[in-house]
Amino acid sequence: MRLPGHGIRGADTVTDGSSAVQLVRDVSPDVVVMGIRMPGMDGIEATRRITAESGTTRVLVLTTFDEDDHVYGALRAGASGFAVKDMALDDILTAIRVVAAGDALIAPSAARRLIADFVAHPRPAAGRCDHRL
Repeated sequence: MRLPGHGIRGADTVTDGSSAVQLVRDVSPDVVVMGIRMPGMDGIEATRRITAESGTTRVLVLTTFDEDDHVYGALRAGASGFAVKDMALDDILTAIRVVAAGDALIAPSAARRLIADFVAHPRPAAGRCDHRL
């Protein structure tokens, strides 16, 4: 896959999580753009395995399903980003570049919910700063 004018070249496309894990072993890409719902091993388990096995490959989850369970699952599995397919193409390309650069990115709709959840469940005592957050 090539996206002319965007500076992004894709290595391959796979249809299941096991194949994604094997592809990373074979090719060592900078970034994997991972779906969640796939036959056999799902994208969250594939992300967990890829991030555990590869010290350099980063994962951007790109899905139609903007659900909290998927966001939390992807982040816990080690994904560096979470994007939804209804984002503009330029925003998705930016997400790939951000993740490739070693940073993290979460779709605005998911980020809003994560922040609301975080604020609703404060951890440190009032007035104290807990640097372990």
